Amino acid sequence: MTTLLQKLKKAHLTIVLTILSLMVETSSLAQVNLSAVLNGTDPVEKGSTFEVIIRAEAGTLNVNGIQVLLEFDPAFVSAQSVVINSPFIFIFQDFSTSGEAEFAGGILVGGQTGTFDFATVTFQALETTVPGTTTINFNTDPGRGDRTAVAEQGTANDITGSMTPLTLAIDEPLSSVGVNKTIKLNAFPNPSKSKITFKIGENGESINTITLTDINGRVVEVIEAGNTANNYTLNLGKYSKGLYVAKITTTTGKTGQEKIIIE
Repeated sequence: MTTLLQKLKKAHLTIVLTILSLMVETSSLAQVNLSAVLNGTDPVEKGSTFEVIIRAEAGTLNVNGIQVLLEFDPAFVSAQSVVINSPFIFIFQDFSTSGEAEFAGGILVGGQTGTFDFATVTFQALETTVPGTTTINFNTDPGRGDRTAVAEQGTANDITGSMTPLTLAIDEPLSSVGVNKTIKLNAFPNPSKSKITFKIGENGESINTITLTDINGRVVEVIEAGNTANNYTLNLGKYSKGLYVAKITTTTGKTGQEKIIIE
């Protein structure tokens, strides 16, 4: 029987983000199982890249070659690259078909047993997609010829193990999901000669710092409010007359600013 490594060197294959049927050539009845595992947190943000690990569970089987065919929805994600993990060496990859990714690696001498991470695939969640759930699935259709996921050990029986796909959510970036980073700031009396009070009107917010900037954009002082109140009174005696911009930052990171005049 032609070995997997020989077939891979001759074949020109297209990658599909679905791990195809896994077959192990061995002299005893056994199985090798493959799974797609997200290396990160779910949900994945639109426009971001994320990694999917292709994990193999071989038990006592000595595997010396793996070919993977993945299948995915190109409306949600696109395959960017693949890294074949040691001790396997890279044989080929093909990302030329939309919604598919295929790659293979092998070991020239010896093999790999137990549970191991065969490859790491980098994907990108499309910026234009509508938030939702998508699956990176194993394609086990045997009717696609050499386009099938297989693991080999020598030239004996091919045994197909289980395939565990990855389902994940694609969501809006956290910074754009209803997060308002600005806050309304009131300053009174304004203009003032002696003192001025800054007050924010949003419940649950407290003033953390006040940054005074002069008309030329130079930072005059950063005042640490040092309390948990929603207002702060500033004595103006040490400042020169003129126009300033006061910018406050709350304890939750929100900001607001107001022009003030010191007489």
